[in-house]
Amino acid sequence: MKYTLALLIVTAASSPAATLTIVMSNNNNAFNLTNPFQDSAGSNLANGDLVQLGYFEIAGTPGNNGGSFDSFVAVESVSFAVGADGKFTDQVTLDDQIDLPGTNSQTLQFGLRIFDASTSAAATFFNTVTDDEWQFSFSTANPPPTPSELNLVPSFGAENPVWQDAGAPLQTSIAIPEPSTSLTALLGLAFLTGKRRRK
Repeated sequence: MKYTLALLIVTAASSPAATLTIVMSNNNNAFNLTNPFQDSAGSNLANGDLVQLGYFEIAGTPGNNGGSFDSFVAVESVSFAVGADGKFTDQVTLDDQIDLPGTNSQTLQFGLRIFDASTSAAATFFNTVTDDEWQFSFSTANPPPTPSELNLVPSFGAENPVWQDAGAPLQTSIAIPEPSTSLTALLGLAFLTGKRRRK
């Protein structure tokens, strides 16, 4: 089975900020391949389920499948919705000073986080993907060529897709902890920390 997830980067530099247009799609008709996102049961995601654009600072980028994705930062102003067939094509133009004000460096690696609901708060499962070819340096001095096309395809194109759950690419297979479970864990940790301090 072949998967394709395309990320097309078109750049336009403006001073003092730099802008980046990202065109995202998991439906690549050029190769007659499709890779609809699926839920944990293997069914296509429902119409309107969330695909979230985000990035990693280079120092916190996961280097291999199953690595830590804790440093993923969602671009809160951007969300995409899959269609009823699990496919989507959408784009966004980012300004580094407006849309990415909290970054520590000019070079970022982008990623996509896929949820099994229309909002992250309502979702019960997710998965995240990135690639070392999805890096962009917001530099007006030496911008990358225009346009640059990146394809996430195991058999050709980009060869290094990194999935948070590599055993189930394109599938929302990672369970989101229940809020009560997370709260209980935090309270337990606080209790233990306080108990140790009193000794």
